Amino acid sequence: MGEFAPNNTPFPPLTAARDGSNFTYTSLHDRVPHILTDVINDFYAAIQASQDAAAVAEGKQLTAQLSQLKHEMVTDKPLAALADDGVGDIAQWNSWLARYFAGASWYSAPFLAWEPYMYRRIATVFGRSAHWRAYDFFAARKRDTFRASMAAVAKLCARVDAVVRETRATDSLVKRHLAFVEVLQASLRT
Repeated sequence: MGEFAPNNTPFPPLTAARDGSNFTYTSLHDRVPHILTDVINDFYAAIQASQDAAAVAEGKQLTAQLSQLKHEMVTDKPLAALADDGVGDIAQWNSWLARYFAGASWYSAPFLAWEPYMYRRIATVFGRSAHWRAYDFFAARKRDTFRASMAAVAKLCARVDAVVRETRATDSLVKRHLAFVEVLQASLRT
């Protein structure tokens, strides 16, 4: 069968977006540019709220880098090498890109290559920043999702609390096992 590698899978790859008829295409064409636009818009609002002139100036440069990333994505440019942000994994990322996806573009690379690459590249933009290094580019999305899920979260917490109390009150291994399975299933659904 040969060496297994991300670009040499044992099954025909159905994950590149180039054919325009799969989840990868829809994701790359519609979902991910919208996510990146939200990141840019939320970051722009944070820049506008800053009172630090140097942070504002740098924020504008970072916005340009994020816009460039979106442009590369929607115009199917090759996946570019990542700039070093000091985290320590950039050499590995760039080696992986060169070895398995040299010359690959956004629409020719598999989903499992370009999606983590995109998030790593966004993190690199902020990681190289002097003023915005700690900026959480998904904070608004996480907050909004949590608020929208608050009733379900409260219900889940109440059930977990009840299961824990019931489990503590029994010596039955079967009941403890069932409680464990219930909590495990609940955690896998969320």
